[in-house]
Amino acid sequence: MKRLIILLVAFISIVTPICISAAILPVKAVVRITLSQPPSQDNFEGYMVFLDYESNGILVKFTFHKKRKLVYEAVVDASVPEELAKLERMCEENNRDYWDHMRFENRRGIAPLFIKHFLFELTYNSKTLGCINDITVIDWDIDRAMTSRYSKIDLNAYARFSRLDWVKDAVKEITGKEYEYDANSCPAFLAAVRDIGKCGTNGFSFYDLNAKYGGGAEALCSEFVSWYYHDEGVPFGKSIFRDIRSHEVLIDLFAYEERMYEYNNKTQRFEHSVSGEVYIPQPGDYLRRENQGHSMILAGWNEETKIAAVINGPWPVTIRKVEVQKDEDSSDKEYQIGRVNELVILSSGETDQ
Repeated sequence: MKRLIILLVAFISIVTPICISAAILPVKAVVRITLSQPPSQDNFEGYMVFLDYESNGILVKFTFHKKRKLVYEAVVDASVPEELAKLERMCEENNRDYWDHMRFENRRGIAPLFIKHFLFELTYNSKTLGCINDITVIDWDIDRAMTSRYSKIDLNAYARFSRLDWVKDAVKEITGKEYEYDANSCPAFLAAVRDIGKCGTNGFSFYDLNAKYGGGAEALCSEFVSWYYHDEGVPFGKSIFRDIRSHEVLIDLFAYEERMYEYNNKTQRFEHSVSGEVYIPQPGDYLRRENQGHSMILAGWNEETKIAAVINGPWPVTIRKVEVQKDEDSSDKEYQIGRVNELVILSSGETDQ
C-alpha cells in the first residue's frame, strides 16, 4: 500500500508542477582583494574562472583599481557588458555546473600579488519579496601569493566557509536569533548552504538521471528543495524525494510519514495535523506555503516574532525572509512544516526542538 501511495504521489508530481520561475540574472559582481604588500602597479587584471564537471571554463575578466591603501577592487556590471554576459550565461539551462568550481587566475603576467583577504560578491535582479539579492560568496583571509607568471588560487574551500558565515549573519539579521550550524545540523540544509549564490538549473546530466534540478523552463522550487533531501537523505528515506515537481506532493510525503505540522494563526504555533503536537521548526525542515504555492528550506525561526529565514532557490540560491504570522493574518497564504529533524521530548512531556 505504501509503495502504491508513493507511485501515485510521483504521478501527481508529473502533472502538477507548481511555483513560478523568472529570468533572474546577476547584474553586478565585485572582487575586492586586500594585499599584505603593495603591488608594483595600481591597475591590473585578474580572472574569475568557473569550471563545469568536464573542466570547461568560463573566464570573467576583472580589472582592478586601487580603492585605498592595500585594497584593490574590480567590478563587473553593465559598464562591461561582455564580462557580465559571461556571468549571465552561467544561469542558462544546463550551465549550472559552472558554478560548482571557482578559482582566481593571473593570466597576464602581472607583478606578484600577496593576497591577504579575498572577497567575491554577487548582486541579482530578483524581485521576489524578502529575498536577499546582494550575496557574499567569498569573504575570507586566504594569505596566498600569486606569481608574476601564470598562477591560480582555488576558491571552493574559502567559499564553503564564507557561505556558512554569510548565512549565519543573514539569519540573525532576519530572525534576531544566532544559530551555530555544525556537523550535527541537517545534512540537506548544509548542502543547500554550499550552493548559496549559485543560479540556474541542469535539466539533464550524462552522469545522474536526477539532474540538478530539472528543466529550466519548469517551475522548480519543489524540485530544488527535494533534490537536497534526496541527495543527502532524511531520516525516513531518500528515494521518495527523487524528481519531485510539486509542493503538494512534497507536503503529502511528510504527511504520510506523520511529519506534517500546520501553522495555527490563532495559537500561533505549528501543530501536528492529526495529534495536535506542537513543533518548533529547525534548520533543514521543509517550509511550504500553500496558496500561491512555494517550497523552501528552513534556515532559522523566531518563535516569538513568528518570522522565518529560509533558503530559497534556484533563481538564485539565497536567504529569504518569511513573515508567517503576518502572511496568514493579512492574506490567503497558509504555511506547513515538513519535519526533517527529530523531536526532543521535554521533561513536561511536551515536544519541542
